[in-house]
Amino acid sequence: MRVSPWFLFATILSCLPAVRAAHAEKKVYKCINANGSMVFSPDPCDASAQALKVDAGSAPVAPPAASATSPPTPAAPAANALDAKCRDEARRLRVYPGEVNLQALLQQQAGLVRAYATEQTAPEAMKVRIGNLDVAIAAEQERIAQARSSVDRSYRDAIAKCDARRAEAARQTEQQERKPKGDGGP
Repeated sequence: MRVSPWFLFATILSCLPAVRAAHAEKKVYKCINANGSMVFSPDPCDASAQALKVDAGSAPVAPPAASATSPPTPAAPAANALDAKCRDEARRLRVYPGEVNLQALLQQQAGLVRAYATEQTAPEAMKVRIGNLDVAIAAEQERIAQARSSVDRSYRDAIAKCDARRAEAARQTEQQERKPKGDGGP
């Protein structure tokens, strides 16, 4: 019995995904979240995320046993949730201005420059128009830079407020823990 080369080719191709999956390495990112806990994510959490390679074919590892330290106070999860919400709201402020106008101006300028380069005697009006586009592009770039700066400043201010709230909550928690417990009797 003779086997068709196409059949062999199709069989080999159908096995490739299984072979690739068996030997695949995945990237996982190690981050520190808003409450200081270590988090592992398939996507980078922020600029400080550390990329780790994980063999997808290996067996999962059991999580470490809980430490014998005292459990967190009940106020801590609420404070962490408020801090996370504060930081999410700050991230939502980070919306940069669109650059559609700038791109349109650059395209117009490129078209005029190409036309200018191909003509033997370029009309003076074309030179003036290119110069006017240069001015408009510079003004648009300045507008975008100022808007970006304003967005960044708003973001930094919002994060600073989040940090101040976190510090205040930590100070209050510390004060509550230091308060002497009443013995309940007169």
